[in-house]
Amino acid sequence: MGIFRREIEVMLKAIGVAILVLLIILPVAWGYEQTQQVRRWQSVVCVYRINELTRGGALTVEPGSAPDACAVLARLGFSLEPEAIAPPSPFVIRRVTSRQGAADPRLAVGAAKGG
Repeated sequence: MGIFRREIEVMLKAIGVAILVLLIILPVAWGYEQTQQVRRWQSVVCVYRINELTRGGALTVEPGSAPDACAVLARLGFSLEPEAIAPPSPFVIRRVTSRQGAADPRLAVGAAKGG
């Protein structure tokens, strides 16, 4: 008691199974490609970081057995973890001092605005 003929039902089931398989394979393939792109960009960042460190001439990096720039940075003790390179929090209040060493009252948080 099918709505369609037997051949059409078999074809529709086969198409349904193919769509289900694609719905599983496509996200996995996309995730794998994104992981590869992240690794390439991380390598680029590591190369730029090494160039930045060696630009001043204070640090010399000799090519070693490390296969990539990130391994060289890790060997030198530099980290690219988000906590290590994150900018300071905008909510941190720092005391700004003038050249004489005393706190500048114009820069104090909550200072009264006046003439």
